[in-house]
Amino acid sequence: MRQKISTSVVTGLIATGLNFTPVLADNHTVTTESGAVQGRSENGVNSWFNVPYGHSERYEAPTTPVAWQGTRDATVPGQGDIQLDSSKSTVNAPVTKGFENDLTLDIYRSKTTHKKLPVLVYIHGGNNQSGLSTELSGASFVKRHNAIFVSINYRLGGLGFNPLPALKTGTKAENSGNFALLDMHQSFKWLHDNISQFGGDPDNITAAGFSAGGRDVMAMLISPIFKNDFKQAIVFSGGMTTSSPEDAQQIFSQKLAPLVVDDGIKPDVVTAKKWLLSSDAEVAAYLNNLSAERITAQLGGDAGIRMAGFPHLYRDGYVLPKQGFNTQKYLNVPVLMTTGSQEFSLFGLSDPYFKSAFSDGKLTGKSTIAKEFRFVNKYGGELYQYFNVQRSAEKMTKHRTAPTYALHLDFGADKNAIDQTSQMKLLRSFHGVFVPLLDTDNTNYKTYVGKTYQSTGAKEIANTFQNSIYRFMTTSHPSQAKSDWPPFTGEAKNIRVLSATDKRVEQKLIHANQSGPSIIKQMHQDKTLTSEQKDKLVHDVLNGRWFSAPLTKW
Repeated sequence: MRQKISTSVVTGLIATGLNFTPVLADNHTVTTESGAVQGRSENGVNSWFNVPYGHSERYEAPTTPVAWQGTRDATVPGQGDIQLDSSKSTVNAPVTKGFENDLTLDIYRSKTTHKKLPVLVYIHGGNNQSGLSTELSGASFVKRHNAIFVSINYRLGGLGFNPLPALKTGTKAENSGNFALLDMHQSFKWLHDNISQFGGDPDNITAAGFSAGGRDVMAMLISPIFKNDFKQAIVFSGGMTTSSPEDAQQIFSQKLAPLVVDDGIKPDVVTAKKWLLSSDAEVAAYLNNLSAERITAQLGGDAGIRMAGFPHLYRDGYVLPKQGFNTQKYLNVPVLMTTGSQEFSLFGLSDPYFKSAFSDGKLTGKSTIAKEFRFVNKYGGELYQYFNVQRSAEKMTKHRTAPTYALHLDFGADKNAIDQTSQMKLLRSFHGVFVPLLDTDNTNYKTYVGKTYQSTGAKEIANTFQNSIYRFMTTSHPSQAKSDWPPFTGEAKNIRVLSATDKRVEQKLIHANQSGPSIIKQMHQDKTLTSEQKDKLVHDVLNGRWFSAPLTKW
């Protein structure tokens, strides 16, 4: 366990008038090692927002937060790290929001006097280019379960990841270019030292993440710097992704070269790119002096779940092994992996190939474009689901003795469970289908799902899903009866399937039998489209995605 707060720090805090307070003081004030924070209480939940867990300078490893005097207001959510504002940006006029180096977190806990509560640390999604800690509130979860829910902000885009050689003048961790992962590591350090003040158990922390956050948690499982940071891990829709630093350098230099030309440093993008690929100290100075807004505008665009658009999670050899997920050294902690069954549907709707047809309401019926959407939705979903859980579990279980549990969320498979006036009739069990189950107050998907999550069956599946998450946090097993949910192994590829009608929850255990080649074979045998149509969809829509490796032999 990490060293507790030192006597000198305590003395310093008392000298400034900051006394250690009970976990649940009437004014919701808690003293951390850096200072006091005042939260709020609402509907049976105590919460603290925008609490600093670290301090960082650009392209440096984070350190402990800068101490503050008095009591910090922690009643209002922060704006998160700087990123593109998709609601206001256009291709030619990018608009940013948030702040650089916003290393803060939000804490939710049930309004009880209990201590030593299990802690879930949530890493938000957004391709490591966007997203906020408030993506998912922990209020409804901790109100129902005796737990603490923490959600963090971390550096994003070209400020959270940068592989360029000129920046490699620091520590091994800094030279990795994986600054966002260093932020996440710092958040666990802070929690080990401070979460007991909020009633949490520093020895029972669960790392969890969705989408990019899920992929980050997967990366933590092969990173030696995260050893002893958490007791178990939950991965929501996050498979195995890393990138080559050398390939990433080519892409970053290409994307940043126009700025070098605009600033009059080099005459053209060719020489600008060559300069950016050098170890020249002037390159480092230039990158450190560029405005965060300009870096974000160049490197913050939607990469469309393609590593080529924004390479990150570098196989540097220190933070992440050079072999990536082919390493034989994994953190030996229990892991719960989850996925929706139609994970690609949201990305299909937003793909340029289908975007206008979706806006015009042409993706249903017997039209060619509707058939094409059903094709990519079906097989993109199967490939993505396979990538998120089965493929990753098969690789991990070879090198770990700790159990791996697998879950398919198939909510939406029964058409009676879906609000037929909503877009969920197209999306089904989409990327993020779990969010309104875990955060039952969440309205982020309301446009898509309508009243789907208000049925009796939806409420039952939410209860069942939350119970599984809580049991895993407290016992390292997601089921009350262990025989109902055996672990995924190389011999017995057990996957729990959780679904619902509009009236009740449904559960079953299956044994995975899919593979990349078997899905490709089904695609070839599909008679709903011609070979030419399928070739075009594979090339234009499905290629280059996280899950697309099996398509290389198409």
